[in-house]
Amino acid sequence: MNREPAPAATAIKARLEVLQWGLDTSKFEGEAANIRCVMKGYMSGAITYSTHYTLIWAGRIVDTASHYNEFIRDRSARLDRYFRIYGPGWLFYESPLKAHPSIKPKMGASVALTRTHTFHALEGYYVTQGFWKQANYVSRMSPHIRGYTDLVPEDRYFARDSAGKVDCGSAGPKLAFKSMLDSGATYPTLHQEDLMNLEVDPAWYAAQTVQSFDAANGPVTSRIYELYVCVLDHNGKQLVDPNDAVWPFAHKYLGSLCPVAQSPQPLQFDENGIENSFRLSGMMPFVACYVSSTPGRNTLFLGEDRNDVLGSHRMPGQKKMGY
Repeated sequence: MNREPAPAATAIKARLEVLQWGLDTSKFEGEAANIRCVMKGYMSGAITYSTHYTLIWAGRIVDTASHYNEFIRDRSARLDRYFRIYGPGWLFYESPLKAHPSIKPKMGASVALTRTHTFHALEGYYVTQGFWKQANYVSRMSPHIRGYTDLVPEDRYFARDSAGKVDCGSAGPKLAFKSMLDSGATYPTLHQEDLMNLEVDPAWYAAQTVQSFDAANGPVTSRIYELYVCVLDHNGKQLVDPNDAVWPFAHKYLGSLCPVAQSPQPLQFDENGIENSFRLSGMMPFVACYVSSTPGRNTLFLGEDRNDVLGSHRMPGQKKMGY
């Protein structure tokens, strides 16, 4: 068998190239400082070819985690602790390099198609997802930013409250976007214009990591932002009935904090002004919802509970694909 003679060195070299891309294209010093820290970590041996995440805060390595969920569960308390110990900053995470190729993030089209009859029999499913920026889950700023202008050179552009506390736009607008339902994409993708509409401006808002993705036309590199993502119906409404929720004391949406990739494709419009987007749903609809499909029905049901997607009217028996 042909094996890579030095998998660690090869993986680190490739990762440094991606990080250099992130540094070269960064518009915000808070993000650039974190990227430089990761690069120095690899070169010094502080970050190794491992199976764990490395967490960076304010340009320094502060922690490790064995799983992504590990630093989501206690996010607020964790960032408060980092702020107390290390001062203001933004969270950046470095994914493990020692991982099977099959779990490498992807941004490619899948075969999750449905049968509609507009022009041909294999057109795609599209799903509406909601996105919500929450800066307080990825950053902490000092009440008095003066003295930290090297971290935030755009100081004069920040809004402040009566106490002088910087407003990083913790709760931005909640917007819904239509995406192709795509199990071949690991993360949801949004266009640069979508992110700007969500008030995620790369001039003052730091990415949580940069990644190289496997795509149909070869590898692509992108920034990753952690946003709240939920699955909606076609009218932009939540799939959880707040008056009859399966889990009455849990949040009333199907989704969670989720990495979102910036699409390498620009948002386009045709000659009639109709939007031609390249947004992909990622795995969120499949992991957050119950899903059912029936041959020849051309309808995919997503819901909060098994009863929402099953039943003889939604999943009748003895169906077969026909032409």
